[in-house]
Amino acid sequence: MFKKIPWKTILLTLFVWTAFWDIKDTINDKKTLFIFRWIFSDKNYAKNIEIQSYILTDEQVSYMLAHPNESVRQPTKKELFLKPVSVVLRLRNLNGGVAQGKLSWTITDRGWNSVDVNNIPIDSNKKQKFSDIIISLGTLITDREEIPPDPVSIRWDELYVYR
Repeated sequence: MFKKIPWKTILLTLFVWTAFWDIKDTINDKKTLFIFRWIFSDKNYAKNIEIQSYILTDEQVSYMLAHPNESVRQPTKKELFLKPVSVVLRLRNLNGGVAQGKLSWTITDRGWNSVDVNNIPIDSNKKQKFSDIIISLGTLITDREEIPPDPVSIRWDELYVYR
């Protein structure tokens, strides 16, 4: 009744199906092409990228951008109380490879969000050269405590290094 299907046909069908889904995600800009992921993906390189995260008010973000070489201080919840705030991610590449990728971040009970990261500055002299990513959140802090807000959790979903 049923004809036996050769195993080569099954493997070829699985390969074509997998390639279709990979290409579909590449076209939809959800992933980079498999060959680039295979050759350039290096999540171990993340230890060479310094990431600083802050929750700042709009005024503090403006000051940070106007004075890029000054260090940033995380304000307390009392200073952020009922003010529009932004998540600030500062990235610096401490090694010689050109890196880019997709970085996910979250604040407690807010879910994971991702952002594409390109052109992380290479800084072999360890000077204050950061690439800043600013994500506006609106009014977030509703406590008047003298403690810093919950930290921003960060993880690399994709990291590609071109050496």
